[in-house]
Amino acid sequence: INTLLHEHKISLKDWRKRRKVIDLLRVLRNAVVHCNGIIGSEIDKEKCKELMGEDIFESSEHYPRLSLARSISLVRELKSIADEYAEAVIWL
Repeated sequence: INTLLHEHKISLKDWRKRRKVIDLLRVLRNAVVHCNGIIGSEIDKEKCKELMGEDIFESSEHYPRLSLARSISLVRELKSIADEYAEAVIWL
């Protein structure tokens, strides 16, 4: 997304903050896919808490869990990014 935004001079609102969330989700996803869900010590758990809006490591140090309410909010946030991006690309 970032490459295409720059290449086509598209701007999305609050993109830097939104990108941090997407990047964090990529790290968490990779841990699930490649490490059986175990999050290594190299991840900044305070940054996760700040970006996710809650302590996802509260119940376990290596297995993040997001509350249902925040999960729904996150899905809506990602949908918003996808919708805004798709609309910008369509009107290029």
